[in-house]
Amino acid sequence: MRGSRTMVVSLAIILSGCAQYRTLAPADLLELGPERLLQQVAERAGEIGNLRTTGTILIRSDRGAFSARGVVLYAEPDSIRLDISITLGGIVAQGVIAGGTVQIYMPTEQMVMVGEIGDGVDSGYQDMSLDRTVILEMMLGPALAYDSVHLAANAVHYDVSAEHAIIAIDQTDGTHLLLTVGPELEYRKSAHVDQQGEVFLEISYRNYRNFRGARLPQLVVLHYPRDQFELEFEVVSRTMDPEYTAEDFVLDLPAGINRVPVYSFIPPAAQR
Repeated sequence: MRGSRTMVVSLAIILSGCAQYRTLAPADLLELGPERLLQQVAERAGEIGNLRTTGTILIRSDRGAFSARGVVLYAEPDSIRLDISITLGGIVAQGVIAGGTVQIYMPTEQMVMVGEIGDGVDSGYQDMSLDRTVILEMMLGPALAYDSVHLAANAVHYDVSAEHAIIAIDQTDGTHLLLTVGPELEYRKSAHVDQQGEVFLEISYRNYRNFRGARLPQLVVLHYPRDQFELEFEVVSRTMDPEYTAEDFVLDLPAGINRVPVYSFIPPAAQR
């Protein structure tokens, strides 16, 4: 059951996708340095407004594997809705993030989990990543979620190899962000590291495509090492600039449904 909740929060979080581009040599990446590199990645990513994304979801955990269909609505600046369904069972989970709050509805369990989204502040349960910036990172990719100037100011290490550049960045809550940038100026991976130096979330971005002036990954893979949990979201279609209303980000919940705080499911060992 915990895997399902992690899946919902992760996807409420995800999404968001090869034009030709000159490949940079290691010497070019080294010469750019972290600040100019991050700025060029952000410029190349483009801009994006409202977005509707559909895709296929593949979950792997210690309980086995299963697939589902996901539909994600994104309204700038930070409203997100996710509906997860399977062919025969209909909707199996829904999640909404809007106005600084999160609701995760599990129909089969007849309950809705509620909580607040931090604004760059450690949630207390890093495996669930209830953080606004991380959510937008998964949704749109790091280049569109982070302020490149702010990241560059907090960069503490810069390493270049033949395949990529890695930038280590200190976060305000004592955690660290490791960004891997490929020679075509696209993020390949982001790793979130806790205060003890342990990776609690790793996100890979693959198969970039141009989409209405923005470059977005077609495949996003989330890996939670502590939970032995992996989620793949492969994009099937995107719609740019759909019109949304506030009602689109309100769940239609049954009367009298059991409401429980998200953090009531956090095991003590995970609160570190």
